[in-house]
Amino acid sequence: MGFLTKPAVQGYFAPGNTAVGPSGYIDRTRGRVIGFYNFDIDAAFFDFFAGTNLSTQNLNTLGVFTGLEQTAVIDSPDGKMWCFNSTGPVLEICRIDPAGSPAWTFASPPWGSGSVPTGIVTPYSLAWLQVGNGGWIVSGELIGGHIDVLQASPGTIGFWGHHFLGSTTLQVGICAGPQGAMSSKAYWAGAEGVLGSTVILSTAALYNPATWPTPNGGITSAVIKTYAPTDFDAAWGAITDFNGPAYDSTDGNVVVQVVGTGGGNPYYIAKLNTTTGAVIWKVPVANNGGFRDGIQFSRIQNGRFLYYAQVSTAGGTVYAINTGDGSFTTQATTGLTGFSQQSSDDVLGCIVGQPSWDASVGNLLLLNATPTAGNTFGAVYFIESENEVVQLSAISYTRMFGVWQQ
Repeated sequence: MGFLTKPAVQGYFAPGNTAVGPSGYIDRTRGRVIGFYNFDIDAAFFDFFAGTNLSTQNLNTLGVFTGLEQTAVIDSPDGKMWCFNSTGPVLEICRIDPAGSPAWTFASPPWGSGSVPTGIVTPYSLAWLQVGNGGWIVSGELIGGHIDVLQASPGTIGFWGHHFLGSTTLQVGICAGPQGAMSSKAYWAGAEGVLGSTVILSTAALYNPATWPTPNGGITSAVIKTYAPTDFDAAWGAITDFNGPAYDSTDGNVVVQVVGTGGGNPYYIAKLNTTTGAVIWKVPVANNGGFRDGIQFSRIQNGRFLYYAQVSTAGGTVYAINTGDGSFTTQATTGLTGFSQQSSDDVLGCIVGQPSWDASVGNLLLLNATPTAGNTFGAVYFIESENEVVQLSAISYTRMFGVWQQ
């Protein structure tokens, strides 16, 4: 799986919007993308392969303002987006259907008459779990160290669990792990250097939040390991950021981004064992411009993880890491001037997030109607695709040097 001769840039745009927020959420099952613009006030719905806008919507007209760009997740079975709504008299986790009729239909679930259940303050990251025929939203808090589990489907929507993780400052990023008929698991990473998991059984009973902290027997959350700074670099005195995790479906472990201070290399990509918490491997990387939220939306099915590090105003370095043993190759680039909110996709061979680029001063391939320069939500293809043909419903797409053709 080698590098492309030229990184191929596909930008997605909401017509009329010039300022953009750094978030986007991929419905890979249907080949669609939802991106937030103008710092989450506007959103756009895209065809991932063609790079065309399907529809746009000002979320304020729906009564929605997501507040934090990372607090959204795609519901895999029906393609609806769940996000945190911080506007109005109550806080709530709501559902938006960008392909609805009419488009962008909005539903406010009946959690305490539309409010976030007691104990949920501000969700920081959401994950969708499927357990048999039921769907759940797992929410990690921005502040307070809470993991909350909400039944999302089928039938009655309800509050299922609330777990305090022992810290008043812990912010928690979450990714979906293994899914099954009898149980499913989410993994989470706390900013203080904590790795944990939440397991939902099909026998989970409807939970009354007023009884918290009485345990819900069908939902358990546990810390796998709390890391010391020296677990990643012998010279570190503190862990200052711990982003992720990203689930690696090839072996059931996770990948995280770690930042530390006190000496040594400040930035690492690391693989962690989800049973013992052991550090399997760690890769020192350059500038952390691509760190922060987004990594938890990565797809790792072929044992590769992509990361772009901004080195100078002219360009940077892309890392292609073997997630089995931590070996890696790099390629210098020009024309990419930044890349935030990165999520890696080793099936499509790209990084999805918010790239900044200028092809007039760089060696880039511009796809479809992508302009010469831009700073918006999009995808950049860096490596040869493991799967050159992708089948969606009755339509198959073949990638030709980064361009998907029907």
